Amino acid sequence: MHLRHRLAVEALGREDWDAARAVLEENRRRAETLGSDLLLGEVFAGLSWIARSEENLEDAFSLDLRSLEHFRACGFVWLECSLLCDLAELAVTLGRCEEGEAYARDALRLARRMNDRRHAAYALAELARGALGRGEDEQAGTIWGAIEAEEARAPLGDWPQYRAAYAEQLARQEGGELERGLRAGRSLSFDTMVALVLASPAGGD
Repeated sequence: MHLRHRLAVEALGREDWDAARAVLEENRRRAETLGSDLLLGEVFAGLSWIARSEENLEDAFSLDLRSLEHFRACGFVWLECSLLCDLAELAVTLGRCEEGEAYARDALRLARRMNDRRHAAYALAELARGALGRGEDEQAGTIWGAIEAEEARAPLGDWPQYRAAYAEQLARQEGGELERGLRAGRSLSFDTMVALVLASPAGGD
């Protein structure tokens, strides 16, 4: 199964969607026979990636939900956190901002538990996108400002590869409220921003 999983990953990397789908469906049958939640989670995550490539975002969302269910069942917290970030991104992109923010908070809670600052940055970025989508520009700016401040202090893994897309969305939103938020966020530590988000009425802990 590990070889077949690698074949699927390689096909996804080549963007050979038909080959990837064929391998993933075979892996799915084998994983169901074995009763492996980890392998089933990987299969559904791969199928979600294909759905994204075909711009079938609702299908991608449904597949990611199935993947999340299996990763939770096998107790793989890092992958659970990653899937929650993906679900947050898809929900916000589909216009379901509050739902996306809920997934992002769940991801942030796990990221804090693991001291995973990379996933914390992704989760915060999705919270900023969600706030923008709800017209809460100052809140979005505050969250993004805290990410910017943390970037200046220490590396955040592969976050720099993806930040441009997030920054572009904020750049399109001009106005005094966003700027006020950015100034406020840049004065906060990353840990303080995480704590504030999770302590908010919507965040819980």
